[in-house]
Amino acid sequence: MRSTVLAVLATLALALPARADTVREASYPLAAGQRVRLEFPTGTLKVEPSDDERVHVRMTLRCERDNEGCLERAKTLELKGESSGNVVRVKVENWPPKLNPIGLHIETVARVPRARELAISLGAGQLDLTGHRGDLDVELGVGDATIALGRADTRRVRLEVGVGDAHLKRGAETIGGEGFIGHVVDWDQGKGRSEVKVKVGVGKVEVTLD
Repeated sequence: MRSTVLAVLATLALALPARADTVREASYPLAAGQRVRLEFPTGTLKVEPSDDERVHVRMTLRCERDNEGCLERAKTLELKGESSGNVVRVKVENWPPKLNPIGLHIETVARVPRARELAISLGAGQLDLTGHRGDLDVELGVGDATIALGRADTRRVRLEVGVGDAHLKRGAETIGGEGFIGHVVDWDQGKGRSEVKVKVGVGKVEVTLD
């Protein structure tokens, strides 16, 4: 009986139409001393180190149940990089669409040189960041931020959450906790050079120093 059920499920899976994703990819060179700013309105954003002196971004736009209206609006969204002075800014062009793209999910992977100064603005969603060694400034309106950094690279960590949780983990030690209004964690005992600032309106932030 079990094998029959599995066979039926496999047949149904093959019969379903393939989900159509819209993918945007771009790479931006950095001049000496330039810092990086990533601006995304919503979705999941994963940030990891790059192996060169460029910012590499891959943005996947995914619609639930292949909604045609959503797919058409997703096609209007583009990645845009601007180099001005000492900043390279990467953002989503044509956001928001003229009509609400119901069921649209944005998944972005950004690779940034680990020693560059980095600022991130995410309206709502999930941020996962690992391995950065330079100064870091994060603003997240609503959602969760999970950040893993090197203990030897970090001098100061300041976490601010309007409504939610904030935790700084150093080995077996955890600093912070839950807060309903105005929860702050401010630690400045590191021996590294970088400063880490994370501000979340509603949600939670967890920074781990390994």
